[in-house]
Amino acid sequence: MFLITTIAALAALLAASWSDIRTREVPDWLNYSLIAVGLANGFIASILFKTWTFAAFSLAGLLIFVGLAYLMFYAGQWGGGDSKLIMGLGALFGFEFSLQYPFVDSSGFLIAFWLNTLLAGVTYAVIWSIVLALRNTDKVKAKFFEEMRKLRMSRNTVIVITIALVLLSLFTDDKGIRMALFMLAVLGFVSFYLLVLVRSVERSCMFKLRAPSQLTEGDWIAKEVRVSGNYICGPKDLGISKKQIARLVMLARRGKVSKILIKEGIPFVPSFLAGFLMTLGFGNIVFSFL
Repeated sequence: MFLITTIAALAALLAASWSDIRTREVPDWLNYSLIAVGLANGFIASILFKTWTFAAFSLAGLLIFVGLAYLMFYAGQWGGGDSKLIMGLGALFGFEFSLQYPFVDSSGFLIAFWLNTLLAGVTYAVIWSIVLALRNTDKVKAKFFEEMRKLRMSRNTVIVITIALVLLSLFTDDKGIRMALFMLAVLGFVSFYLLVLVRSVERSCMFKLRAPSQLTEGDWIAKEVRVSGNYICGPKDLGISKKQIARLVMLARRGKVSKILIKEGIPFVPSFLAGFLMTLGFGNIVFSFL
């Protein structure tokens, strides 16, 4: 059964990654098919091996990832396609649990996949931002220095804390504590500048004007759109709906709307693929550092 699960997951992730990179969309038919395959796989395994566990694991995986998907969606981190895809993967991989203590095996595949995906996602987002920054050096550079001027107090605070931690590490005899303090200083300093860089890239490279006919369901609207005082769409929608797009197209034909400012997100599905391959090849990478 593991071979079937692996092949299905790999095929779905490859197709979804390709679609996400090219069109910034993951087709609903692919996501719903993956959910159906995941649940069917669990129920068929339960029938073949005469045990309820496989079906229960599949349902548990689906429900847990539904919760995580909604959390990430309403936090504005994922689009609808990303969220539905992760639900399907939850159903396919299943969440192993027991009715006896300790109830959950922390070394399970789904937990490893989730943690590896988060690690891959952070790395992927930073690399994507750096590539965009290199392609749009002038715009990003100007925005970066503008952001740094706005965050002058925060920058000075980070510098003071960094220096204090480094000095503290120099006067500590314990090697473990010394290394921990030094790493904390470096990570805090680097993280601050990386966050400013990502923010600068986002604000200078990821906002685009689109005609209503070019919008797709789930696009993030960056600026509220009102016509004759009536609300049409905006950032609070967490992704534009098909109904709103149809209304905008109609208003555009009447000459009441021309361009819509949207925020282009990073195609995040490839990080799911990376997390899956990392889990297959190395297990839980995050736990290996603990």
